[in-house]
Amino acid sequence: MAFHNVPFPLTLAALGAAPGWAVDVIKLGGGAEQRIATQGDGLRTYNAATAITKIADFDLIIKHFNGRRSMLFSFPLKDQTLFKVTLEPLGTGSGIGSTNQLTLNEGDATNAYNREIYLPKTGTIHIFAGVTEKTEGVDWSLAYTGATAGTVTWITSVSGQTLTWTGEFYIPVRYDIEALPEAEVFAMLSTTVGLRRPASIPLVEVRYLAEF
Repeated sequence: MAFHNVPFPLTLAALGAAPGWAVDVIKLGGGAEQRIATQGDGLRTYNAATAITKIADFDLIIKHFNGRRSMLFSFPLKDQTLFKVTLEPLGTGSGIGSTNQLTLNEGDATNAYNREIYLPKTGTIHIFAGVTEKTEGVDWSLAYTGATAGTVTWITSVSGQTLTWTGEFYIPVRYDIEALPEAEVFAMLSTTVGLRRPASIPLVEVRYLAEF
């Protein structure tokens, strides 16, 4: 597994995105069930084809796809439905050298789901201890990629203080196909050339620190 810090080349305003959980359901006698979660994180899936409207767009994806060698390398994706947080809890602070992992709670009051944020966007992250914003490089540092991606390390002590963070982030994904589908090209009577809706180009989230 390996990661290329080369974002998906298009703005995916029309991106098809959906979270999913892998659960095995075993039917028992009398109508009872045994349900077993087979993954610890909800993985989001995408259909990148919904972003393609021009031949130039398709060419960009071809280059990006070849650069990643299809499924071999993961890469950052800006998910327009999930790319920023405002004053999200970050836990309780501790002393100099302590760490906190950027997280986002996507669960509900009954059952929280704190997903780790592995690819924070440079220049957008703000961290607060209580109501006071702390300064990057003076009070804290952040790993933007690598084996500790998304980890805040404290340069000054924030012991006992409630921590929150605001910022933007990418979702690490990979292509979920070995070959790009053919795109049906059409030429209008004018010089305009475009694409009919292409076949699916699936992407799937990866959730392993070893990627980065």
